[in-house]
Amino acid sequence: MCFCQLDSKEPLILPTDTGYETIAITIIQFSDLDSMPVKINLAQLDSGNGIQSTFKELNAKCHKSCSLKFGRTKLECAK
Repeated sequence: MCFCQLDSKEPLILPTDTGYETIAITIIQFSDLDSMPVKINLAQLDSGNGIQSTFKELNAKCHKSCSLKFGRTKLECAK
């Protein structure tokens, strides 16, 4: 599973548990602000136990450039 849902030739990385938590929290906050940096389907990211759990269960990966788009600094700018 690639959480950003984008096709790219960029290699995928496997975040740590803390990385999953951070990305899940910021995705929700970006969504709440209606300011998603990348168009994604939130419903597909949650299998019922929360986004972080889904990422962990599926060993979700992401492109480094996409994970940076969901960073705390970008979130602060969106606020």
